[in-house]
Amino acid sequence: MRRTSILPIPGLNIVAPVRPVVGSHSDAAPVRSFPMTPGRRVPAAGGRGGMGLEGKEMAHERFMTDDLRHCVQECLECRRISVETITHCTTLGGKHVQPDHLRVLADCVQICGVAADYMLRISPYHPRICGVCAEVCAACADSCQQVDPHDRTMSQCVEICRRCADACRRMAGLAAS
Repeated sequence: MRRTSILPIPGLNIVAPVRPVVGSHSDAAPVRSFPMTPGRRVPAAGGRGGMGLEGKEMAHERFMTDDLRHCVQECLECRRISVETITHCTTLGGKHVQPDHLRVLADCVQICGVAADYMLRISPYHPRICGVCAEVCAACADSCQQVDPHDRTMSQCVEICRRCADACRRMAGLAAS
């Protein structure tokens, strides 16, 4: 019998069609897609009815405070300027490509992305990640300030990294209190 099963994705109100693995590909039923459009009702796990999205906030929206949103934005902005600064530094060469300087810029890129991801998922570990992010962003700002305090791109990186470090410190402290 040809049949397509529905596989619930844990933690999300999304289901994915699954093609059974029986015999050859010609024996398998075609996979039906469920486009995710705004307001579409998505079947709950096991096909026990749907959850209406019309007029309802997403479940994680309850936990997304203004401070959390602000910190995510600061992390994403810091990640962006750090990537741009790496490109800028490698173009300039000289003191701008010192290994320790490029390493802290790369660390900043990575930790800011990770911190934003953890906060967006409302991970219980995000305060600790934000604490590390604050430390790395402060080190990145210091490094850029030391390498070339008069360069426009480096100065932007210093400013944005310090703002991100402050936001992450607050986020780490908010959760601790």
